[in-house]
Amino acid sequence: MNQGVAVRIQVRDARYAGIAPLEGMASGLPVVAPQAGGVLSYANARNSWLVEPSGRHFAGGVREVFFDDSIKAGKVGQALRTAANFDWPRVAAIFFDLYDELYARSQQMRAAEAARQVSSALHSSTPN
Repeated sequence: MNQGVAVRIQVRDARYAGIAPLEGMASGLPVVAPQAGGVLSYANARNSWLVEPSGRHFAGGVREVFFDDSIKAGKVGQALRTAANFDWPRVAAIFFDLYDELYARSQQMRAAEAARQVSSALHSSTPN
């Protein structure tokens, strides 16, 4: 998919970045992205080049990628670790844990409501 690609540039509207930059990270590509929007849920200064969303700033970000190989290697390495935190089995497990927690809470709330109803019915039927 990324064969022959030297850098992943995310120039779409920052609000709708999706996971394309994360996929670039997982592929070992340097990522240049806007420092705004959803991409910031995983992109930061340690794993990518974040720039103001303008052509001039994106061009500057791309130049920075190729300016220092040791910085690039460090950021790409961190990006690979970041992407590993978002692999599908791990993300799915987090969602299943969340669903289990929400289900348990809903069962507790139902049980508490049923207990309140029984208590209320017993109090209302007790002779004074």
